[in-house]
Amino acid sequence: KFNFRHILRKVIYDTMLNKSDKETLKNRNHFLHGRISLGLFEKGEDQKAVGVILFNGLKLYTLISSLILKYVGYEGWVLNHVKIQERIIGRKIDEAFFIKI
Repeated sequence: KFNFRHILRKVIYDTMLNKSDKETLKNRNHFLHGRISLGLFEKGEDQKAVGVILFNGLKLYTLISSLILKYVGYEGWVLNHVKIQERIIGRKIDEAFFIKI
């Protein structure tokens, strides 16, 4: 059976997303329901929890805005918000400052 949605999802998932993007999408429900960072706050690791929240939020924001821009026909560069805020996030982000879509 030909499933266009499945093929499109597979093409986008396999060709346009890096490992970090895929990991963020895999954990999005845990992030959106607060399960990722809750344990860190309970352990008193507030700064690390803030970094995790910021990383996931900015990564999802970049992915969603890229998807919307791609949908309306935009082709060009978008800001990689995670890379721009890596010092505040508190970890080294091995990605470029701009992403080609």
